Amino acid sequence: MKEEISIKYTSIIKRENIEKFKSGNSIDSYKYMGSHIVTHEDSKGVSFMVWAPNAKEVYVTGEFNNWNWGSHPMENLYDSGVWGLYIEGLSDGTVYKY
Repeated sequence: MKEEISIKYTSIIKRENIEKFKSGNSIDSYKYMGSHIVTHEDSKGVSFMVWAPNAKEVYVTGEFNNWNWGSHPMENLYDSGVWGLYIEGLSDGTVYKY
């Protein structure tokens, strides 16, 4: 399993959260899976996380990037199958798809 992830995710999700999620013992995955408005280093944006263990690539697309599927690739966090991305400046109600 990859040891490091981008620093921006360490304030959103911990390795322990991912391990609990993968083992089926997470009771609070709703706090980080899906999309959530978060503040990272004094800037607001949206954190996206999705479970896609067999995916080779995952992207977030939406109105914010004119539905350009390749412009916002997600990171496979700790090579766990949980994919994440933080996009600064997005707000509540943003329309998106994985």
